[in-house]
Amino acid sequence: QDLGKDKGVPQVYYLHNSMPTSNGFQAIGYDLNVVALPEATDFDKPFTLTNLNLNRAVFVPANGKNYILEAPGNGWMSVSPFDPGVITSDTLVTTATVQRQTYIYFEKIGLYIYDEPSNTLVVQTMLGLDPADILGVCAANGYLIAFDETSIAWSSQINPLDFVPSLVTGAGGGSVEDAKGAIIACLPIANGFVIYCEKNAVAAKYTGNNNFPYNIIEIPNSGGVTVPERISWQGNSDTHFVWSDQGFQTVSLIGGSANVFPEITEFLAGRIYEDFDETTLTWNVEYLTAQLDIKISVISDQYLVVSYGILGASPRFTYAIVYDLNRLRWGKLKIGHVASFQWNTPGNNTDLTYAALEPNPYTFYIDTTYAELATYGSG
Repeated sequence: QDLGKDKGVPQVYYLHNSMPTSNGFQAIGYDLNVVALPEATDFDKPFTLTNLNLNRAVFVPANGKNYILEAPGNGWMSVSPFDPGVITSDTLVTTATVQRQTYIYFEKIGLYIYDEPSNTLVVQTMLGLDPADILGVCAANGYLIAFDETSIAWSSQINPLDFVPSLVTGAGGGSVEDAKGAIIACLPIANGFVIYCEKNAVAAKYTGNNNFPYNIIEIPNSGGVTVPERISWQGNSDTHFVWSDQGFQTVSLIGGSANVFPEITEFLAGRIYEDFDETTLTWNVEYLTAQLDIKISVISDQYLVVSYGILGASPRFTYAIVYDLNRLRWGKLKIGHVASFQWNTPGNNTDLTYAALEPNPYTFYIDTTYAELATYGSG
């Protein structure tokens, strides 16, 4: 960024499987921490689920097969799978966490929660809404937000399933007047949420007013999107990174929208597919005739990950360009994948009791530390 300081400093022409460090670059490798599900070829968008006990699981819709991972050692399982054809690769699946409970919405089908004891998805009734009209949900400021192509609705803060308009509960909603084109997604951001549409983005700023909790206004200079996967919304940041029809942009409720990383916009929009073959030691550059498939995520509020690959290819993505938001430098990964997401190790937070440590007597553990107790039993 400092042209005077950086003048004459050698720069990287190409790299992959390397990440920036304070003093240069570090080569990286990959570990397999979760056993693969045999013969599964339909993994897609992963989400992290939580429940009232703060237990965590990873959920992957997989065209309605609904894979769940409760703990790395347990392996993947399919829960409450839908009949073939009910959920397709075009079906929008969204999640929202309100009052510690994660809700899953299948486009125009219904709202579900994952019930651990029964290992099933349990349908939830949304009062005041017809599931056949709703595209998806998100969560913001203690409200569950539902949306269709033209309007939004927010729940009562007392009961996130109550959408019946009321001056008492605060539930309400209405059409999004500033939307240009159909609503594609509603995604949370600090102090509100953003309504992404086909041709622009609209801010929903939290007001604190129970009767009118959001001030809804168009975000200047924002572009349109086609799928929510091209928006980094995970975490509690006040900024989204977006691959829109205007290129790579940042979107925020206060600062509006601005174009950033022109080099990435030029690279991706130019449909350039480059690679160094480590076997033949040859450099290959291919200019595609079709658009690249792109997905964006932010990890730990430090790494911006831009996954890309040839549209329709398998695996879906071959590369991920990684921008270190602290060091302001780029890295690149070469690994076949379908998604990049923040890994919070799944696990059950049930209390550890001596009863769970049977058949050993209490005195057996007299010299055992509490940390070591976790290696016994299943608690």
